[in-house]
Amino acid sequence: MEQMRKMLAELEAKRREDEERRRELHNRVQDLLGHVRVYCRIRPLKLTAEKIDFRSKIQDGQGILEVSQASKGSITGGKSSSKRKKRHIFSFDRIFGMSSNQEGIFAYVR
Repeated sequence: MEQMRKMLAELEAKRREDEERRRELHNRVQDLLGHVRVYCRIRPLKLTAEKIDFRSKIQDGQGILEVSQASKGSITGGKSSSKRKKRHIFSFDRIFGMSSNQEGIFAYVR
């Protein structure tokens, strides 16, 4: 059992090294191409914004954020009202969730 734990620790260390190397190479390629990298950090809504019917969905590993807000709109001259969803899709190189902290984001971007 101890041997398995040691092997797991070694593999985890190798994975971290490989991820760091991949990030370095990706950054070099982006610098050579002259592209700007765009990151997004999801923060909790303020109390005033919580009254709005607001939803977001992050597609893991794809850097895609879908934001939708339900709004009341009138159809046929105000006689009937329905809810329509305003939906916006954004694409980022990386999305950091609400549990992310400043140090973790800085370490990733560095």
